[in-house]
Amino acid sequence: MSPKARFILWSVLAAGLLLGQLGWIASLRGERIMANDALLVGGWCVLAMLPLAMLLLLRSTPGDAIRLSRRWSAFIILAGAALLQAAAVVMLVPALSDDPVRYRVDGWIWLIGKSPYATAPRQVLNREDARWPYAADAVDHAVQYPDLPSRYPPVAEAIFVAGRSAETVLLWDNETPAPPIELNSDHPWRMGVSGLPLRWRALPFRFFFGLCAVAATGLLLAQLRRTGRSPWWAILLGWNPLVAIECGGMGHIDIAGVVLLLFMIRGVQSGRYRWAAICLALACGIKPIAILLLPWLWRDTHRRGDWRCGRRAIATFLVALSLIYVPAMLVQRGLSGWIAANRAYIRNWEANGSMYEVIKQSTHAEDGNRTFAAEKGKTAARLISLAAVALAAMLLWQCGATAAEAAYWLFITLLLFSPIVYPWHLLWALAFVPLLRSQTGFGAMVWSGTIAISCLLWRSADWTLSTRHALLEYVPVYAALAIELILLARATRPMPAMVAAAPVST
Repeated sequence: MSPKARFILWSVLAAGLLLGQLGWIASLRGERIMANDALLVGGWCVLAMLPLAMLLLLRSTPGDAIRLSRRWSAFIILAGAALLQAAAVVMLVPALSDDPVRYRVDGWIWLIGKSPYATAPRQVLNREDARWPYAADAVDHAVQYPDLPSRYPPVAEAIFVAGRSAETVLLWDNETPAPPIELNSDHPWRMGVSGLPLRWRALPFRFFFGLCAVAATGLLLAQLRRTGRSPWWAILLGWNPLVAIECGGMGHIDIAGVVLLLFMIRGVQSGRYRWAAICLALACGIKPIAILLLPWLWRDTHRRGDWRCGRRAIATFLVALSLIYVPAMLVQRGLSGWIAANRAYIRNWEANGSMYEVIKQSTHAEDGNRTFAAEKGKTAARLISLAAVALAAMLLWQCGATAAEAAYWLFITLLLFSPIVYPWHLLWALAFVPLLRSQTGFGAMVWSGTIAISCLLWRSADWTLSTRHALLEYVPVYAALAIELILLARATRPMPAMVAAAPVST
C-alpha cells in the first residue's frame, strides 16, 4: 500500500471513529441506553473495530507516514478525547452500573463523621447527623448491598469524599433538596436515573473520571514522544468507545488507577524513582491489583540507577502504602469491616468469567453433591487463577518484559481467570497497548469491543450470560490472544546457526 493510500485510510478511520462515536453517544442519550440493547451492544462492537484496524495499520506503517506535525497530532488527539468525554458526561445516563451510588454513599458517610469500613449504609441512611447539614437523599437509598461495609481502598475513598463534597457544595439546590424520584435497593439506580436532573447523575465523579481519561491520553503522548514513536498510538486509548462510556459516561474509578500507573512508568524513565514508588502506592490505594507491578518498579529502578535506588524505591513504596492504608483502617476499627466486605465480594460475586466458569463447571460435573462440588469448583478456579498469574509473572520476568508489557499481560491473565469481569476492568490492560514494543495488543483491543456483550447481564435473572453470548464475547478474544502468542514465539525464536551463517544468494 502506498504512503498516500495509508494516509487516506488512516484519515477515514480516525474521522469515522470520532464522528461515529459522537453519533452513537447521542443516540444513546436518556432512557435509550437501557431500552435499546441492539444499539448499545451492536454500536459498541462495530465502533471498537475501528481502533483495532488502526492498531493493525500502525503496526505496519512507518512512524512518519502520517504527515502531520507531532504538535498538531497531539492537539487533535487530546481535543478528540476531551470532546468524547464531554459528550459522554452530558448526554449519557450512568445507568449501566450501580457503582456511582456506592461512591456517593461512601463519601457521604465519611462526611458525617463515620467510617464506611466500620459502618454499613443501612445503619445511617435513615438518620440525620448534626455534623453535616444534609441528610441522605433518594439516590443514596438506591445503594446496592446496604448491609455491607465498603470494600474500596483509602485513596478511592478520598476521591469519593471530594466528589460528594463537590456535588453538595456546587450542585445543591435548597429549593429542591431531594431528587423527584424515590429510589431504594428494590427500585435501583439504573431504573430511575434517567428521570433525574443532571445534578443527581453523579456529575462530579463522571467529570473527574473523564478528566482522568484525557490525562491518561496525555501521559501516553508524552511517553510516545520520549520513545520516538508516532503520537497516534495514543488514540487506541483516548478514542476507544470503552473509555468514553466507562469513564465520562458511567463514571468508574479504575481510570484514576491507570493514570497513576502511567505516572509511575513516566517517573521511572525520567529518574524520579521515589515519585514512581509513591504513584504505585497510590494506585494500590485505588485497586490493590496494581501491586503486581512492584517487581518491575524495583528492576527498572535498579537498571537505570543502582542497587541503592532500587532499595530506596521499595522502601518509599512500603512507607507510602502504610501511610495510605493504616490510618484509614484504624479509624473506628474499620479494618475488620473492610476485610469482611472484600471476603464477601470474593466469595459471592460472579459475573462474566471465562476460564473461571469453565473450571467451576467441569468440577461440578464430576461430583454428585452439588453444594460441595460448587464450592470445590470455586476454590479450584481461584487457586488456578493465582497460579496462572504467578506463572505469567515468572515468564515475563525471565523474558525481560518492560513494566508496560508486564502490566498488559498480567492484567489480561488476571481477567481471563477472574470470576468477575466488567467492562471497566479492562481499562487496566487497555491503557498499556500503545506502549507495547512487539506485535501484541490485539487481545485487549478485540475484548474492548466484545465486552459490550456483558451489558446483557442486566437482563439476566441469575446474573449470568447465556452460552451463546459468552462464546460471542470470548471466542474472538482467545483467538486474538492466540495470534499474539504465536507472533511473540516467532519473534523470540532463535535463528538456527546454519541458516544464520548461510550466504544470501543474489
